[in-house]
Amino acid sequence: MRIVCETILPGGHCPVVDEVLAPWDHDGGSDRFIVASSNFTASFTAGGVRRIVRFVRADERGRDAIEAELDFLHHVAGRGMWVNLPIASHAGCRVEHVGTSLGDYHVVVFDAMAGEARESEQLGPEAYEPWGRALGEVHGAAEGYRDPRRPSWREKLEQARRDVETDDTVGRAALEKLRVALESLPATDANFGLVHWDFCADNIRWGCERLGVIDFDDCAHDWHAADIAYALRDLFDDRASRVDPGNPLLGAFIRGYRSARPLDDAEITRLPLFTLMSNLIFYTSLRAIVEEPAATREPPWVDGLRRKLHGKRKKYREELEWWLKDL
Repeated sequence: MRIVCETILPGGHCPVVDEVLAPWDHDGGSDRFIVASSNFTASFTAGGVRRIVRFVRADERGRDAIEAELDFLHHVAGRGMWVNLPIASHAGCRVEHVGTSLGDYHVVVFDAMAGEARESEQLGPEAYEPWGRALGEVHGAAEGYRDPRRPSWREKLEQARRDVETDDTVGRAALEKLRVALESLPATDANFGLVHWDFCADNIRWGCERLGVIDFDDCAHDWHAADIAYALRDLFDDRASRVDPGNPLLGAFIRGYRSARPLDDAEITRLPLFTLMSNLIFYTSLRAIVEEPAATREPPWVDGLRRKLHGKRKKYREELEWWLKDL
């Protein structure tokens, strides 16, 4: 992340974006960097038409997984969802492997969606019901759809097992308790499927007649109620211990969801469990990041980000300790 971000020029132009866009039509120098996280994302124009490019290091995300994500996008779009679809390259490919001066990347170009991005703290109470309805519509459109190229919750827990330190008794105990609890849950087409897995407010496009949905790159096989828990994690400060079934904003979200498809009350009672799964996955995955040695002359924002992520990891550990206290 640091290497790419250090190339961003005043005004938001990032020279490496011109490199990754070589297989597509684009107006040189039109890019404006948007975000750096698990992927890098920038806007650009092609013949004056705004589009979005997303790229990730080729050794961090495989092409098959990305192709599966795009197949899922086309599936839900074919069943009526408004999502941003990929644009083929000159060679007719949806995903291109591009070598650049900073390394090799897997690159996808998308239509730019109308509407505006909003953070969860910018939402009023009136936003929660349509937000929930949109998630119910996604789950309805995806019902029965499976793709072995996308991970399952079991694979995510297995990755967490590989990431956790051997002497981390809290992490290891939480992993085992979670595995047992989740294995006992029913998983049917009615409550389980290929879900978005990151249906947070800033992955919705607001302000149009209907809500648009972006960023399916984390989609995984999981419970529908888990997708609700992940979507609303900011509502409860990302803490399972604070999930309140009586919260009126959660209630509005659930009403919206149920206007699109059924949801049993039993599924709502499992929201803290699914929040804990998210906490555990992020707790283990953040270890390598926060423990990475600082680079020489590291920019202040990198140190600030590392400290922020360290604080998040501490919070996740506190939640796991809270859950394990009765063992």
